Amino acid sequence: MGRDLLPRGPGSEPWRLSVLVSGDIRAASDEMRDFNSRHSAGSPDGHAMIDVVELKASTVDEIDDQRSEIPRTFTPYFEIPTKGDVGRLVRKIAMVGARAKVRTGGVTPDSIPPASDVIGFIAACRREAVPFKATAGLHHPIRGPYRLTYAPDSPVGTMYGFLNVFVASALVNEGESEDVAVAALEESDPHAFVFEDDAIVWRGKRLASREIEQSRRMLAISFGSCSFREPVDELAPLVHSTFPDGQ
Repeated sequence: MGRDLLPRGPGSEPWRLSVLVSGDIRAASDEMRDFNSRHSAGSPDGHAMIDVVELKASTVDEIDDQRSEIPRTFTPYFEIPTKGDVGRLVRKIAMVGARAKVRTGGVTPDSIPPASDVIGFIAACRREAVPFKATAGLHHPIRGPYRLTYAPDSPVGTMYGFLNVFVASALVNEGESEDVAVAALEESDPHAFVFEDDAIVWRGKRLASREIEQSRRMLAISFGSCSFREPVDELAPLVHSTFPDGQ
């Protein structure tokens, strides 16, 4: 792994890595600390560090048990189900000083959760001041029917767009109702999103840059995608086409 890391210049920031952990968490923690030691600044193997750990938990006891095994030098994200007592799980995540993670898709249509469940999770994170990340199925900016894998015979499902997730999160963060946020998450018309120099406008709801920045800093931290290029390549023409002045 280390030999594949590109070298960084003197004084540069290290490559920051996130690791998915299951099984023996204590052993994994030891391995991660060893990795960070071997790949510290000046290392011939490249300047890199693991700073995020991603785990799965479906009960408050699992969150407690796993958190106790993670050193405080790492930031843990707990992936929790969107069904059941989500508020209780998010509250426990807040109590142990961790962050949350939501899965918004999968490789079959039935693995895509209802919009109301996703927004319920986001609203719970906002109430408890818990930042979150979203993962799975967010290859595209706008919600719509897409192939769920890269296989030739892949099933098709209605996937959420990462722009939908971030706009819906910012609306929740600004105190909009869950019904409004659900509508934003389910929006499939790219022209419903208008990009301005200092704001994004969705169907008359204006989110100023400072509001977006606050949501991105305090609530919707990041999203995961299996593709590096698809999100960027699809967002660029969308932004260009929806700018009021065409720039």
